[in-house]
Amino acid sequence: MDATQKEKIYVAVGDDAQDGFNTLNWALKKWNSHPISIVILHVTHNISKDYVYTPFGKLPARSLNDEKLEALRKDEKERIKKLFSKYIAFCGKVSAEIHELEKLDEPTQKRIIDLIIGLGITKLVMGISFMKPSLKSKGAISGLFYVHQHKPSLCELFIICGGKQVFLRGNNDEKIMEDDSGVMVAKMRDKNTTGKIEIMKNKLNEAHKTIELKRKETKENIERRTKAEWAISLCNSRAEEIEGRIREEVSTKEGIKKELQLEKDQREEMTIEIEERKRRMSSLVELQSELSNKLQISTIARSRAETQVERAVRERAEMVREIEELRKQRDVLNRRIEFCKQKDAIGMAARLSDNGASFEMREYSEVELRLATDNFSERLRLKSGGDWSNVYRGRFNHSSVAIKLLPSFASLSREDFQSKMRFLGDIRQPHLVAMVGFCSEPKCIIFEYMGNGSLQDMLFSRRRNRGLRWHDRIRIATEVCSGLGFLNSSQQRPILHCHVNPAHILLDRNLVAKITGFGLQDCDDKECNVESDLRSVGILLMQLLTGRNWAGPIEEPMTMDMDRETLVNVLDDMAGQWPLDLAKEIVSLAMICMSVKSKPNLNLSIARVLEELNKIRRKGDEIVAKEDRKVIIGGCIDREGSSDVPSVFLCPILQEVMKNPHVAADGFSYELEAIEQWLHSGHDTSPMTNLRLKHTLLTPNYTLRSFLEEWQTKQSTQIAN
Repeated sequence: MDATQKEKIYVAVGDDAQDGFNTLNWALKKWNSHPISIVILHVTHNISKDYVYTPFGKLPARSLNDEKLEALRKDEKERIKKLFSKYIAFCGKVSAEIHELEKLDEPTQKRIIDLIIGLGITKLVMGISFMKPSLKSKGAISGLFYVHQHKPSLCELFIICGGKQVFLRGNNDEKIMEDDSGVMVAKMRDKNTTGKIEIMKNKLNEAHKTIELKRKETKENIERRTKAEWAISLCNSRAEEIEGRIREEVSTKEGIKKELQLEKDQREEMTIEIEERKRRMSSLVELQSELSNKLQISTIARSRAETQVERAVRERAEMVREIEELRKQRDVLNRRIEFCKQKDAIGMAARLSDNGASFEMREYSEVELRLATDNFSERLRLKSGGDWSNVYRGRFNHSSVAIKLLPSFASLSREDFQSKMRFLGDIRQPHLVAMVGFCSEPKCIIFEYMGNGSLQDMLFSRRRNRGLRWHDRIRIATEVCSGLGFLNSSQQRPILHCHVNPAHILLDRNLVAKITGFGLQDCDDKECNVESDLRSVGILLMQLLTGRNWAGPIEEPMTMDMDRETLVNVLDDMAGQWPLDLAKEIVSLAMICMSVKSKPNLNLSIARVLEELNKIRRKGDEIVAKEDRKVIIGGCIDREGSSDVPSVFLCPILQEVMKNPHVAADGFSYELEAIEQWLHSGHDTSPMTNLRLKHTLLTPNYTLRSFLEEWQTKQSTQIAN
């Protein structure tokens, strides 16, 4: 039996409630440690049509009217229903159900035997009151003996009297009921014993005869069974042999089937492969025909190309001569420009030092500002570091300007604001952003417009694809120190910037650096001093070297005595191939500037830093000049393994390697798209010299384009190797 299956215990109880509870209690205790369910058997006695039972005794049914008779029947049913509820509740957690047996004319003991057989009862607990309400009733004892004698052998019968189990024993003359201690509970004697004995003897004789016959039949059956078993054994062995052969045949059949399927698959694969080879063969034939045609065409094209190459070589030699002539003209022109710049700077310094003269700035009205900025349109609002600033681009007299709103100056009076603006307007130096004018309401300053934005955007934003070359970075550092030194050494009133960083360094269209933001912020006297400007210069030098946007402390690898390999790893590769000796000198100078707060140096100043940077710049210019002289040797680059781009290949406007170089009237080569956009936007001056162009005609520079292609091919080969 399954461990989880509950065994059914059938408990037969009568109308005596006390005897019923005793019988149930015995059954629950008997199987209290087993998973069981209780089925309560009860015989329903229909109320007789002739008699009824009342509190006054047994009365004839005709003595009561139909209404009272029906009421008595309902009361009897209600009493039985309540008794069943009490039996169910008495079982507690053990599941229990009621099985009612309707009272019929057939004796109860026979109904019990039929019920045992019909329900397959294996355990039956029967209360003594189930058969008759009184133990003195011989019919009750006789009924119990009948059930005991005629029940199937698989059914266990337990008879309960007064809550204790009793046992039945006896013979044909006498039947006795006693408890487990051997005390007799009830006794019954049979009056017809003698007659019955005779009948029994006759039956026994007949039984002996029947037994003899049965023995003979049994013997014959045993012999037949033996022969049948022998035949079955032979059949089984033969069947096993046949089954083995069948299995072998099936296995052989499966193997043959697999081999056939394998051969079929191989045949299909071979068919597919043959078809594929046919297609390839057809393709090869077509390809051979096509290659033959192309070979003929390429032979003709080659002869034509050789003719063109010869012509191109002659043209290139002519262009080289023209380039040399143009280079000489450019050198002369550059010297003139440098001389003019120095002359202008000297003249400006002289005018500033003259107390009797000051630069007059114009004060603009709010209406003029709104007209210049299209009513402060977001379209004209400038970004810095990827975020919107409070600076707008405007135009006055066909010239671009930058208009900076000053909300922090709102508390200044009109007179104080104008006085401060005139003071700042008098400060003029080539590397300081010049003030064009101001407006008192709203409070703002108008600066010259710097076409290439801030150094911060150039170094750290997405514009890094236009990365500054290393020699441009050295030049920018010297220009920043030049402007900062001018502020610190002003005779009228020395000015400390205190906020020198890439965001306050702007670049014009020729990448000339100019400082902005000076004199516009309130400084703490303790924090704002010459040492703070020196430290800012040191940080700026490190940012130009590494291309990293950090403000110190110094990263651990950056030391004065670091090896060349460490230095190469931290340098910004967007700047090209740094000369390591110059880079190391810049690192040393930057660290001295940044350590000025912890290690004061009385001999260190912005002017001294500018001297050192000018020495480094001159060394860098010599290296660049040597590189330019080695750009073209026999029509190719003479710097094997160099990843630096020759400056002659860079467009002066875009600062990118040119694809379609064209020579303008100023003698410089530009990317065709860039110089055309410059001319179409209304410019009639050179982007390099700022002098008026004699004409706007552009000539393709085939020689330079050829050099570019050879250089790019060589670079690709080096990368592949």
